[in-house]
Amino acid sequence: MKHEKGAAYKLVCYFTNWAPGRPESASTFPRDLDPFLCTHLIFAFASMSNNQIVPETLQDEKILYPQFNKLKERNRELKTLLSIGGWNFGTLRFTSMLHTFGNREKFINSAISLLRTHNFDGLDLFFLYPGLRNSPTHDRWKFLILIEELLSAFQKEALLTHRPRLLLSAAVSGAPHIIQTSYDVNLLGRFAPFLRKQERTGLAISMSRMPTKGRSGLAMTTSGASRRR
Repeated sequence: MKHEKGAAYKLVCYFTNWAPGRPESASTFPRDLDPFLCTHLIFAFASMSNNQIVPETLQDEKILYPQFNKLKERNRELKTLLSIGGWNFGTLRFTSMLHTFGNREKFINSAISLLRTHNFDGLDLFFLYPGLRNSPTHDRWKFLILIEELLSAFQKEALLTHRPRLLLSAAVSGAPHIIQTSYDVNLLGRFAPFLRKQERTGLAISMSRMPTKGRSGLAMTTSGASRRR
């Protein structure tokens, strides 16, 4: 599916870093992807150490990141993002990072550095369960604070460097009982009114199932086909 410049849809897909490790013909590297299949490609997942975002493996940093972002040489309209989180990542490191302003600032600065170093266009937060899975209730509110601080930092960095502003997206659960516990939808809507004003706010929200091992390394998110209003 080749999209034209200014197309009225966004098709967001995840590439998982375990896809190359599948046996024989099932193995998939970023170089094998059709760069025109999606408007936005998200690399899943990065990791976190000492409240800083880091590549999960040396192979990610040295082989997969370069291949992934080289796809933009074939499709100049393609946008790439780096995702952090996922089911196996758990919640403890997110909770630690969210806990203080200093920890969040450390994470944000490391994110900007890593994204720019490896030529990503933005960051995807895959923290589906604030307030669940051993995450304290106050993570629900601190997650919103992190989003606000990231958007502000991305805007300032773009003004200082005269580069396009880094994109920010968040994968959130579509399950009603998780939504009630994990998100204040009204406040979250201040930053992302469900893609209608994404260009103004800078945050895109996708309600998607987490890419899981055993499935395709390229997974479409359900919000990707949302149309502009």
